[in-house]
Amino acid sequence: MKLPAICLVLFTLLFSIVQPAQALSRGDDGAAANQPMPNRQLELQADCTYNQTIADLLNETTIEQYTDWIEKLSGEEPVLVRNGFAQILTRHTFAMFKGQPFPAGYEYVLETSQKYIPLVSQIEEDPFQIYSSIYGWYTAKNLVITYPGFGPNANQVVVFSAHLDSTSTQSQTLAPGAEDNASGSASLLEAVRLLRYYKFDRTIKVIWFTGEEQGLVGSEAYVSDHSTVDYVADVNLDMFGYDSNQDRCFELHVGTMDASDVIGVCFQDVIQDYSLDLSYDYIEDGATGASDHASFWAVNVGAVEVLENYYIHNLPNGCAGQDRNPHYHQITDTIDKMYLPAAFDIHRAGLGTLAGLAGPLGRCFDSPPQVQAAKTSSGIQLTWDALPEAGNYRIYRATNGCDGTFQRVAETSEPGWLDTSVVGGTEYSYRVEAVSESGTCISSMSSCATVLFIWRIILPVIIR
Repeated sequence: MKLPAICLVLFTLLFSIVQPAQALSRGDDGAAANQPMPNRQLELQADCTYNQTIADLLNETTIEQYTDWIEKLSGEEPVLVRNGFAQILTRHTFAMFKGQPFPAGYEYVLETSQKYIPLVSQIEEDPFQIYSSIYGWYTAKNLVITYPGFGPNANQVVVFSAHLDSTSTQSQTLAPGAEDNASGSASLLEAVRLLRYYKFDRTIKVIWFTGEEQGLVGSEAYVSDHSTVDYVADVNLDMFGYDSNQDRCFELHVGTMDASDVIGVCFQDVIQDYSLDLSYDYIEDGATGASDHASFWAVNVGAVEVLENYYIHNLPNGCAGQDRNPHYHQITDTIDKMYLPAAFDIHRAGLGTLAGLAGPLGRCFDSPPQVQAAKTSSGIQLTWDALPEAGNYRIYRATNGCDGTFQRVAETSEPGWLDTSVVGGTEYSYRVEAVSESGTCISSMSSCATVLFIWRIILPVIIR
């Protein structure tokens, strides 16, 4: 989360971080000017009441995986990137993009997304220029993952956003940013892991912004460089999960735009209809502009911001007082300070809101391929029934059992494949997933088929 305006002035003097030339207009409370732009044509209509597809999606996300993402993003656990194992000790924007000693944050999110995304064309690295009085101009990047819509409103775009960058008093070497904002970035990683299995009416864009801590630079650049005429909503997750009194209360900053209220009401429906044990402040007047949702407000796109109980609002049925994280922008913003059960349910509420706004159309495939494996004289033959609307099938193989590490070994358009690169005396396990004809939607992974391969040795016949 970006510092409010007064604090940002002090931060600028201390750390020489300069805001971009075209910053959002802000008041003394840090709120962005929320003046709707005229002549916007699209009007968001969404039904976010109970839907079995959304229920299935929310049941597939797990607190274990969500926690693991936060641990990796905040340096608690090492990550594997192209250059080997690394520890993400800081995600400060300059550190991630100018070759500082610990630059693995952006690379990790990019490479993890590449593992889950069916088509390279779905991934956009969005560069922008950012200025520092210490380092001068340099190039940073936002990361954008697109899931094309499948319905009549496929031209409309729903954004699921969070800022990836972190900061602290030692920002170039140690800025774990577990709550601010690994909490939101982890939610986006879970979305990327799961959305590939589902179809939606509208197009979804999952966006990690950077440069947020320097004044929303990445998101401002994004809405400047991309036409947002077809954008209908942004669900922005920034800094949630600190909950010292464990009252499971957070803030939903909606603002005064009618389009934002549609998103806020959707959020409420999801919390109620999927029995998420959460309470919240629903903030319209006085909503903060100190995060990337404000860049969408500035171009008249409805947006909401999800935040810890940071302010005092005293709203009926809302949060009691204030429960602000004292480790905010400190080297002590680590995962042990978070109340993960509440953070996970807020994540689920955000994911469910995204799905509701996008319009769920069901799974990409009703069921995964049913794979059979058999030994032949030349290798291991895999077969499965062809699935309707499947364009290709991806084959994964492991040599350490069904719970082992699977590597993709082949892709075929046929409902079968012969593995000839096998070694005698080795047990091979296989899984297969189907890919839609569009290339952007996949089945869940098949059950595991295992074969112990033993070469058939034919002894020569000796005639005496």
